[in-house]
Amino acid sequence: MNMQSVDAEKQRIQQIVYRAKQEIAQVFARLEQDLCNIDNAAPQTEVSEMYAMFEQEFGRLLSPLELTNISNWLDEDHHSPEMVKAALREAVIAGKLSLRYIDAILLNWKKQNFATVKQVAQHTEQFRQRKLPSVAATREPRPKKMMYNWLEEKE
Repeated sequence: MNMQSVDAEKQRIQQIVYRAKQEIAQVFARLEQDLCNIDNAAPQTEVSEMYAMFEQEFGRLLSPLELTNISNWLDEDHHSPEMVKAALREAVIAGKLSLRYIDAILLNWKKQNFATVKQVAQHTEQFRQRKLPSVAATREPRPKKMMYNWLEEKE
């Protein structure tokens, strides 16, 4: 190979690299623009806060399957992070820390056309007000039973 062919090859490679860099810059610019144009996506801090809340309530790190389920609630089922947090709170109050239970809560709210946490709170308050008097009215005081005290038994 002579010097001219080496220089020509070097120039050709530099042009290819230059064009590739320009194309990559354009792709990144388009990606950045697309990310800025997403209107319906929740702010990342709110979503990461929600995941942290799940981990805190569950007392452990979430598995990849659990992360996928939660992500599906946001992306496919179109629940807001506030609604998912509210469903988690309801599950904690009920003492049922499972994603299936939370999924059932979210599904129930969707069937009842609840779109905001305020609607859910009103419904929950009404439900608890109806429940409390009926539970108190049906409960009768237990009669006291005499228990055998083996500690005071005489030999």
